[in-house]
Amino acid sequence: MEPLENAVAAIGVLRAQAERRYPGAVYNVPMFDAVATFCGFGVHHGTGLLIAYADTTSANINDQWGIQISNCLAIDIPDLWQVANWVNDRNRNTAIGRYYYGVGQADGLGALFYDDYINSQFINLALQGGQSGMQLWRLLIGILFNAIDSGSIDCASITESLGGRGIEPSEDAFILVFKSTSGG
Repeated sequence: MEPLENAVAAIGVLRAQAERRYPGAVYNVPMFDAVATFCGFGVHHGTGLLIAYADTTSANINDQWGIQISNCLAIDIPDLWQVANWVNDRNRNTAIGRYYYGVGQADGLGALFYDDYINSQFINLALQGGQSGMQLWRLLIGILFNAIDSGSIDCASITESLGGRGIEPSEDAFILVFKSTSGG
């Protein structure tokens, strides 16, 4: 299969699992439908807002692509020093994924994010099926579920200890998460 076909298949599996576990919390993200080499979806569970997407734009050049799982944990956090310390502490204790923060240009308030990235090599192996493929799917789905559940828990903890707030699902909110986590 071509990279985009594999990406669409993998995103389809992850989305179906998310819809099964988090009914009513999975969203279409229109910007992913607007670009032919993208596919993805959003999840708003508890107070965390997550996007899971694949970008196969450069896959024909180097056959490398992946699925990025990006979670906005909280926005409008006033104390950037505490935000930086929280991120550094969490990253020291995190084996998979990474935490980071951004600062709003207009208001100077902080926003916290969490990312996981799943390389296409793992996805392609999972799509081949068999016992190894099944085990890889369990791992990939577990990574997604961990990001969704942790995002909700982290958001509640962050807003209680650092201030700020969660973000409600909307097209603008999904775009904010994408721009903040993809460098776009």
